[in-house]
Amino acid sequence: MSNGPYPMSVCYGPFHQEGKGPGSGNYSPADINYDMEIIALYFKKIRTYAVDDANQWNVQTASQHGLQVCLGAWIYPGNETGTNSQIVTAIQQAKQSPGTVVHLIVGNEVDLVSNVNEVINALNYAKTNRDGLNIPVTACFTAKALGPGAPIDWSPAINACEDVVYLTVYPFYGNCTPDNIDTCMQWSYQNGIKQVMALGKRAIIAEIGWPSAGGQNTSPNNELTNYNVTKAWVSGNNSLNLSFETFWFEMFDEPWKTGEGPQGPHWGLYGSGKTPTPKFQIPP
Repeated sequence: MSNGPYPMSVCYGPFHQEGKGPGSGNYSPADINYDMEIIALYFKKIRTYAVDDANQWNVQTASQHGLQVCLGAWIYPGNETGTNSQIVTAIQQAKQSPGTVVHLIVGNEVDLVSNVNEVINALNYAKTNRDGLNIPVTACFTAKALGPGAPIDWSPAINACEDVVYLTVYPFYGNCTPDNIDTCMQWSYQNGIKQVMALGKRAIIAEIGWPSAGGQNTSPNNELTNYNVTKAWVSGNNSLNLSFETFWFEMFDEPWKTGEGPQGPHWGLYGSGKTPTPKFQIPP
């Protein structure tokens, strides 16, 4: 199933082995290659979040498997040096694999963790230092960052993004069921997405998904149901008659993600472990 002009893409985090979260230092290029082989069976494009630790091999390995990368560089709040280091490394990785990186995404859900000036400074640093690298520089926000009544005006940071803006949308956290996300998606459109589009940016759904365990209406079967429903909705089969480039969250379960609640480790299409397996037959 195609979602309009955009095939469904997927978010990727490499930390899916038990007891091996970020900073463990227990991953190798072979681990990333194993993952990319799996991803390439189903998808043509991935979204990533950082460029160090196990993520340092993402771009090169994705390129070897014919995958495009929407490359994330982490913003470290209050640590401009750390943020700039991420950006420089991301630019270097993009240059080393020409044609692989589609967008440079500075920060993730920055409206939750950062401030407007910090994001603008990071975006400007990336633009200034890309040294001929011809890819748009942007950032990722929650979909409600520009919603009516938002406590902070994020429009200057969104205006500083080039061409596209990444927005996370989660019907799971709304009053929707796996088989019907329309009311939640309409709410997100009216309360943030359309405001981003009104600034002349193409809105990309940076994350959307449904966990297979840990909460209400969670099971592998419900995740599969929601995957199909989501693909149909973002393809334009919705009351808005709009289609969106979309990244499913996520490819693999990541056991370390317990901070958001019991559902945190269970968003993957595949399970966790050294050799994860699919939870269901992933539709084409």
